Amino acid sequence: MEAIAISKLLWGSLIFAAGLYLLALRPWRPARMWSNRVPSVDLLCACGVALGATALLATPLFERGAWLLVDQTELPLTLAVLDGRLESIALLPDRIWSDLTSRMGWAPPPTPQAVETPRLGLITEAVLPGVIEVLSLLMRSFAYACGLLTVSLCGVLRLAVGTKRAVAGFTLRPSTDALLAGRISDLEETVLNLERIRSVQIEEPARPV
Repeated sequence: MEAIAISKLLWGSLIFAAGLYLLALRPWRPARMWSNRVPSVDLLCACGVALGATALLATPLFERGAWLLVDQTELPLTLAVLDGRLESIALLPDRIWSDLTSRMGWAPPPTPQAVETPRLGLITEAVLPGVIEVLSLLMRSFAYACGLLTVSLCGVLRLAVGTKRAVAGFTLRPSTDALLAGRISDLEETVLNLERIRSVQIEEPARPV
C-alpha cells in the first residue's frame, strides 16, 4: 500500500507540474499559443516529462543499467572469491573423509555426475540482488528528480518569458486614453488656429476697390 501511495504521489507531482506548464501555454487560445511559442523550452519540458514517466514505468531498464554498472566494478569478482572460500570450507569435512577412505582403500568407485548448471554462491545471492535493487532505485530517483526539476524550471521560464513579452507589449503599445488625449489635443489646436485666422480676417480693414 505504501508503494502504491508513493507512486500515486509521484505521478501526481509530475502531472501537476506538466499541467501548470500547459496552463502557461494557454491551449484554449491556439493562435496566441503559437505566436508566443518558445521551441527550445517546450522541447526541454517534453523531455523532462518523458524522463519522469520513464523513471516511474521502465523499472527493468534501470535494473539492466544497474547490472551494467555493477559489472564494471570488482564487486562480482570479490563476491565470487568469497563464495569459493565459503564453499571450500563447507566441503572440507567431505574432502578429509574422502582422503582418509582413499588411503585405507575404502573409497567407492567414482559415479558419473550430471553436469550442473552454474549458480550463484550464497554470499552473491545474499548481497548482489540487494545492491542491484538499491542502485536501480537510486538511478530511478535521480532520473525522476531531474525530470520533475526540468519541467518545473521550464514552467518558470515560460512564465518569465510570457510576462516579459506582456510588459514589453504594454509599454510599446499606447493606451486608448493616450490616443484619445492626443486626438483631442490635435483638435483643440486646429480649432485655435481656425479662430486665429478668423479673427485676423475680421480685424483686417477692407481694401478699397
